[in-house]
Amino acid sequence: MRNTGNEILKKTLLHYINLEYYANSLDEEFQTLLEELQERCNKAIESQKTISTKASYTAIYRIIKEEVDKFQKEFEERLEEQAELIMNQETEFLDGLYNEPTEKNTEEKGESTNSVALTFSGVTLSKVLFSPIDGRDTAKQFAERTGKNILRSYDTPLRAGYLFGQKSEEVTAQVSSQMKQVARGMQSGILTAIPSFAKTTDRIVFLNNNVEVVWCAVLDGRGCITCYSLNGLHFKSASLAPAIPHNRCRCVLCPAKDITEPLPTYEEYIESLSEDEQLHILGRNRYELWKNYDIELKQFVNNGTVLPVEKLKENLASLQKISNGTSKKLITATKEEVRKFLSDAINTTDDYRISLGNVSDSARERIKDKTGFEVNRIVLDSSEIRHAMKKTEHHIVLSDLENIDSIINTTTIIKLEEKKHQNNSVIRFIEEKENGINLLMEYRSKKGDLSLVTAYRVKKEKGQTH
Repeated sequence: MRNTGNEILKKTLLHYINLEYYANSLDEEFQTLLEELQERCNKAIESQKTISTKASYTAIYRIIKEEVDKFQKEFEERLEEQAELIMNQETEFLDGLYNEPTEKNTEEKGESTNSVALTFSGVTLSKVLFSPIDGRDTAKQFAERTGKNILRSYDTPLRAGYLFGQKSEEVTAQVSSQMKQVARGMQSGILTAIPSFAKTTDRIVFLNNNVEVVWCAVLDGRGCITCYSLNGLHFKSASLAPAIPHNRCRCVLCPAKDITEPLPTYEEYIESLSEDEQLHILGRNRYELWKNYDIELKQFVNNGTVLPVEKLKENLASLQKISNGTSKKLITATKEEVRKFLSDAINTTDDYRISLGNVSDSARERIKDKTGFEVNRIVLDSSEIRHAMKKTEHHIVLSDLENIDSIINTTTIIKLEEKKHQNNSVIRFIEEKENGINLLMEYRSKKGDLSLVTAYRVKKEKGQTH
């Protein structure tokens, strides 16, 4: 039987959990190597009673440098060995997951049980090693950085010992304190590198097979805002998906065709949690901004970077401006304010937000009947107006957008779109007249807001100019 109900995703996540266990056992081996290095280096320091002369400092530093260089080289070689091992195991896993035929199909055509069949040509160790393991360093750079951190952890106390004539025991005590931080950093890197080798292999395979992918986060309350904001996003190519955003990231990419059930949006996931869980994930300040003001969770992140709370407050003040100033709570604009808002939106680059008021009761019922969504009010962002107006092939003029609320409140032609916008559902409203305006409105579930995605006519109106 073909996998259903996101079975592919479940098997992939379980596979990566097993990789985490493997990475933990591998880290224990590397930590043992680090401890043995530290013993040898400490022994070199303790061969001198004090570090009182430059000659003694130089002699000890030379020994330690040689030991660290050997460790770094071995560390890098073993990481590369693991990369090759993981790459080969991952192609076997993907082959079994996507290409394994059913008994019936084996007898007939040998067809795959899944919607995606993969080939594995072009997957090489050099490509895996070329990719950063954590969005920053490759495996080689990780080994080099670890070596530099170890050497620095020794050199700084050694220099202090020479300057102040310290005893060797005092120097090794300072080293021990700094090496604990090195050990933690190395552990974090290893626990990131092992799954990363597999994820890079996945990307290369999906890219070479022209597979559209979906970003899948682990929604268990232990993830981060960045990962949650990416959950469910589709990418035409694996090359367009973001790099691993941070150490020990548990997100995975899956072929879009095998995500058979929609993944929850960031908003939907957070809303499903208790208040204590929401506070734990968002933090007090972000929770209060999200709960009490007109700010969407997706606005907490910009190009993969979580924005500081102060920046969020600045953005909030900017988004909530209307013609007569700013307001903490979004108010309904008058018709004159709407016209000024529309004019300002295309003549400036400032970001503003206004409300067109609540959806009528009758329209609310029609929308719920067609989509299942409980809508509340209509809001407009100036950036969305600029997007709708910048394409002449949309065949609309600015005055058309003054009637957005009227179209939504009167039309009976309401459709739920297959494609989402920034991970939110999109509803199409079509003006009930010949060549009427098509409105694509994003549904923001927290407050039941409808927000403009774009608007267009099929063809240009007679006498229409832009």
